[in-house]
Amino acid sequence: MILVFFVSARFLRRFPPLIVAMLAGIAYMLYSGVDFSGVEFSVNFPEFIVPEFTLKAFLSYGLPLALILVGMEIPAGVGLVKGMGYRDVPANAIIAVGGFATMISAFFNLHSTCIAAPATGICASPEAGKAEKRWVAAVITGAVFMLGAPFYGYVASMIQAMPGYFMAIIAGLALMRVIASAMRMAFAGKHEMGGLFAFLIAASGVQILGIGASFWALVLGVFISLIFETRDFGFTSERPVLSARSLSRNSG
Repeated sequence: MILVFFVSARFLRRFPPLIVAMLAGIAYMLYSGVDFSGVEFSVNFPEFIVPEFTLKAFLSYGLPLALILVGMEIPAGVGLVKGMGYRDVPANAIIAVGGFATMISAFFNLHSTCIAAPATGICASPEAGKAEKRWVAAVITGAVFMLGAPFYGYVASMIQAMPGYFMAIIAGLALMRVIASAMRMAFAGKHEMGGLFAFLIAASGVQILGIGASFWALVLGVFISLIFETRDFGFTSERPVLSARSLSRNSG
């Protein structure tokens, strides 16, 4: 699949190389005889549920999830979009829309609505077209989600029956440009030490207090920068260094 991806990217420029690699993977699975007999077709639609508001549920689920979304998912998505060249990213509007959508989806037993960093990075990458037309990729992605939502159980069971390498390779190839752009943004300019530690912590997959590595990468990355890169925050100002010539003029 990886070889087909690079070959098609070089010689079949009219076709998306990721689609060609996916077709090659499907062909190999059919050839190797992957067993899909346990996958059953199913259709499920959202059901209206009246939630029960309790302080315990708020402290156990609501508050931690809100902190994770605001401190992990949204900064990652906004950072990826900025890394792709978009400077004016309305972070506050993204949080507000996600919050209102979550309040509505909660009545249908759905998870929180928020910006998804991997999908956002793919839609904002150069593979999605020209910078001013990449919003079309986001609209198509949303339409696919809406059409495929009733068949989520069927699709999830099919993915579970697939070999692990298939989804890992597809996800890795799709995020190559996104990862490269994120690393250039993280290790260029200010906060290099904090960016390095944030990358290492996120890659480690460590979990503290049940919270994933992405959140702690942001928190500890900022903490490292506050210790070793205070000047990058603008908290301190350097005094101008006088040259020997200026000292001689002042003494004269």
